[in-house]
Amino acid sequence: MIQITYDPRVLSYESLLDVYFEGRHWKNRSWSTQYRSVILHGGSSQHDAAQKAISLRGAEKTVALESLQAFFRAEAYHQKYRLRMVAPLARRLAALFEDDEAFVASTLAARMNGYLAGYGTKEGLEEACREDGLPPSVLEEVRDLLRPFAAPKDGVP
Repeated sequence: MIQITYDPRVLSYESLLDVYFEGRHWKNRSWSTQYRSVILHGGSSQHDAAQKAISLRGAEKTVALESLQAFFRAEAYHQKYRLRMVAPLARRLAALFEDDEAFVASTLAARMNGYLAGYGTKEGLEEACREDGLPPSVLEEVRDLLRPFAAPKDGVP
């Protein structure tokens, strides 16, 4: 589950709902409530917009709509799943941070996790690594560790 803070002057709530439905496997019911598709709204206008989006997609039986009461972030060891599945890479990157919380909170870990999940390109990831201050020697090491996990559209990095 994620919580998004956004500026509605820049991005509409309806646009966020579109992204939600494009990026989720919401067409089938979940086998467990902890993996269910749910939209947690922050008030009546968000409720109405989410209800409309759910109805337009015929997702009434597969996407729950509930009021957000409180949000609790999962423990650090539950974060960055795809990245943690590549243990040598996760260990190498985690060594750059003071603790696991800092690693999880880093933009670099988030971008790497997304890339390993099949989003983005090798070039985009390398640019992000440079922007995040990854030293060139570590970037080369990261390239080697990522080689077997290249995003399908990239081929081999």
